Amino acid sequence: PAAWHNDHSRPERPLARTLEEEISRVMRSRVVNPKWIAGVKRHGYKGAFEIIATVDYMFAFAATTGAVRTHHFDLAFEAFVEDAATRDFIRANNRYGYDELLAKFDDARTRGFWTPRSNSAYALLSGETP
Repeated sequence: PAAWHNDHSRPERPLARTLEEEISRVMRSRVVNPKWIAGVKRHGYKGAFEIIATVDYMFAFAATTGAVRTHHFDLAFEAFVEDAATRDFIRANNRYGYDELLAKFDDARTRGFWTPRSNSAYALLSGETP
């Protein structure tokens, strides 16, 4: 069955989007947006938590709805793990959370929600440190 998201951020012009459309929109506008990432970095531990929680939410939607696609996980992995500055930020502010983040990405891979397109993703998930 189709899942819909109602957007009432503009009361004069409400929109209904499929869950897939909404997830794609949020991925571009927030999750991998450099301005959002820079903004959460100003909040130290809480910012690192927000990044980690975002991947948890992605995983939950992938598991329950199938609306999160493999390229969404690629985008998040590139932004949060392959990007050295963001990876170092998460490690410095929430070391155990970073380990959980990698475990969540690996779980997404193991369950078939994500097929990483880069070889470096496989290396990072197997514990190699850059």
